[in-house]
Amino acid sequence: MADLEQIARRPAQYLSQTGMPQLTGGLIMLIGGSSVLIQTLVMRIDRDYGLVAQWTGIFCVLIVLWRLSILKRRMVFPRGGYVKPRSRPPIYWLVMLVLILGMPYWVMTHGRSEFMIGLKSPLLWPAFAIVFAIISLDVGWREKSAPAKWFGVYLVCLAPLIWSLPVNNYVRGAALQVTVGAPLAILGSVRLSRFLKTNPMLTDTGDE
Repeated sequence: MADLEQIARRPAQYLSQTGMPQLTGGLIMLIGGSSVLIQTLVMRIDRDYGLVAQWTGIFCVLIVLWRLSILKRRMVFPRGGYVKPRSRPPIYWLVMLVLILGMPYWVMTHGRSEFMIGLKSPLLWPAFAIVFAIISLDVGWREKSAPAKWFGVYLVCLAPLIWSLPVNNYVRGAALQVTVGAPLAILGSVRLSRFLKTNPMLTDTGDE
């Protein structure tokens, strides 16, 4: 009997092999983190121009999403076929809705002081790095993916470095985005280049 779970994962695995998810996610984090770092530097000179840097980063992210969407339609799908990963189950979106709506209410009514202390803790962003490291190692183990395993190891090593930075948590989070986004974008671009070379575009000769 066919493994239905494995079959359901094939669209996502195919997209991962093209490098598009890694390239997209990596560029978004790299641009977002870089814009925060630039904003921090600019605000030391003029606070008004800090907002310009922030909105410029958002605008650049939208352009990247638009251009990569075009690239996927024109260069990737014609080579391997159109695929769409399976959608999340309804319970996932229900849980996300509860968290999005319930967390602000809980913070304002019960845990505002504790929440603010947590946001200022230098352990916040290293903890995120560890969580993503566990996820990456788990994916690498289940799918026997060496890049995912090495990326998990990289995140584990990155966590103490992010913690030791002599900056506030706003900059610390931006540094994490840059240091995670850059290798992801590089991995995605390498995979995409390899995919385009090994899967040449079919040409229509006009023969019937």
